[in-house]
Amino acid sequence: MTRVAIVLPTKDRPRELSRAVRSVLAQTHADWELHVVDDGSAVPVVLETDDPRVSLHRHERSLGVSAARNVALDASGGDWVALLDDDDLWAPEKLERQLDVAARRGAGLVWTATVLIDADGQVLRANPVAALADPGVLRRYNVIGEPSSVLVSRADVEEVGGFSADLSIVADWDLWLRVAPRVRCFALDEPLTAIVEHAGSMQIVDVDGIEREVAVLAGRYGVDPRSPEMAYWLAGKRFASERSARTAAAYLRAAARTHGTPGALRRLVRRGRARRATAPAWVVQLLRD
Repeated sequence: MTRVAIVLPTKDRPRELSRAVRSVLAQTHADWELHVVDDGSAVPVVLETDDPRVSLHRHERSLGVSAARNVALDASGGDWVALLDDDDLWAPEKLERQLDVAARRGAGLVWTATVLIDADGQVLRANPVAALADPGVLRRYNVIGEPSSVLVSRADVEEVGGFSADLSIVADWDLWLRVAPRVRCFALDEPLTAIVEHAGSMQIVDVDGIEREVAVLAGRYGVDPRSPEMAYWLAGKRFASERSARTAAAYLRAAARTHGTPGALRRLVRRGRARRATAPAWVVQLLRD
């Protein structure tokens, strides 16, 4: 079987971490090693498993998510790297499906569709994937999306130097900008990753931080902070952080500029339907346990 190194940084989220780890233990592809990095939690992490494939590393003080991920990379082996945030969840077949696609397509970077849920398991929206036909698209917006959905060739991650320690919120995007031009990329349009939105989510509480880090990407790679896609993405983050008439109007205007009025309306309809959808059975089970 193909060994996958799973990189899971965590800080002060014991309940969420327990669910994330359970979603790894449930994987149908069994040849993996999970490296949990406790990035300075106030109460040191205690893992609820004695599975020998699971390792725990601890920072006595927080060094940031990128440093934590690099510690896990340095401590692990395997041909592939899978990222998992401590508040996200995987479908049992996620790694198996991604490895199968990687083998059949000759891909070095594979990501999945995601479903956004709240802390109670209510579906907020489904996020279908978009193919990355040209790596240059990444300079307009992060088409790959959430890091928890990604499986990437370890050799290529190492070749580009891993995660940039000066970034946190968009550190994954920074990595894709360096890796994607080197490999064949494939978007797997199956919702095999659940992104859990809650009050402590980094991209909700620190939208100003996103803008600061995007400016770093602009200087390094020519990322366009004024592109319609970027404006739409940031407007969505601000609306999630501050649900008001003002941010909702800004979000709708950005959607119309990016997708046209008919396209924006179609997206709103899809989101409304998604909110009435039932969460996948594997999500319900993980949240119940």
